[in-house]
Amino acid sequence: KRQASTESTSSKRHSHLALKCVGGLVILAAVLLVILHVAQQEKKRVIDAAQLELTEIGDFCRINPTAYHVAIQRYDTLISHLGCSDYAKLRQSALAKRKSLENAQKNHVEKVMKDLREEIQPLIEQRQFVRAASIISSFNGDMANETLQERMRLADTLNEQAIHSSRTRGSTGNE
Repeated sequence: KRQASTESTSSKRHSHLALKCVGGLVILAAVLLVILHVAQQEKKRVIDAAQLELTEIGDFCRINPTAYHVAIQRYDTLISHLGCSDYAKLRQSALAKRKSLENAQKNHVEKVMKDLREEIQPLIEQRQFVRAASIISSFNGDMANETLQERMRLADTLNEQAIHSSRTRGSTGNE
């Protein structure tokens, strides 16, 4: 009888221990589900915010078509927040839009410089290098900041041509 009682007590302890283990697993599963839900909510929040920022940058570019620098910085900030692989598709979209904007900026700078060169070409042909340099260096239209270095190099070249031209004229006696 004692052995049956011991087996019954042991069986009860095993059943009690098994219930505790199952209860612990249920609690662990519930905690993991909560963590997973919170992570999914955070991912959704980041995706929604990133999509909104992409839309806002696009709107900004339409309203401020020559503010490339500001828009590119906004893309850089967005891209840095989309670093993990969970956001790879959005990151690729932002990178592609940033690259497109950089190309548009480059094309715009090239067009402005081409237009400026065409504007000063008659002055160069007339050997009015100082006047041409002045037009180039004082330009304050579209993309003035973005073209500043290239314009200053061109103005320096024109000023050097003016000096060379005046020396040449002075040595030949022609004016």
